[in-house]
Amino acid sequence: MREKNSKEVIINGHKLLCPICGGSTFWENKETNNGRWAYFFNLPHKKFDNFICQQCGYISCFWNE
Repeated sequence: MREKNSKEVIINGHKLLCPICGGSTFWENKETNNGRWAYFFNLPHKKFDNFICQQCGYISCFWNE
């Protein structure tokens, strides 16, 4: 069942599927990583696109430079 504001996502020509449940619809969230882990991995102030599986809530994170 699809919920409002969730959508299918295409990344580099490939349809995104959840690696946990196989779901194909996601909510999108864009953020900038400013936390302590970002500093540890030398990634402060990098932009990320997060896609949250509508079925199970798993978060797929992609670095968007």
